[in-house]
Amino acid sequence: MEIISEWHDGAAVLYRESQTLADSSQNVRWSTAIFQQAEGKIVWRHLQETRLG
Repeated sequence: MEIISEWHDGAAVLYRESQTLADSSQNVRWSTAIFQQAEGKIVWRHLQETRLG
C-alpha cells in the first residue's frame, strides 16, 4: 500500500489486490481508494480499480 496524498481528515491510497476465483483463476488489479474520517469513523468515499492483464 502507498499513501498518495493525506489531508487533515482523510487520505488517498494505492494498493495491488490479488484474488483467486472459484475456478482457481487469478484476478489482479491496482486500486485507488479515498478515505475520510467522519464522526470518529473511517468512511470509504471512493474506489477505482484497474484490472491487470
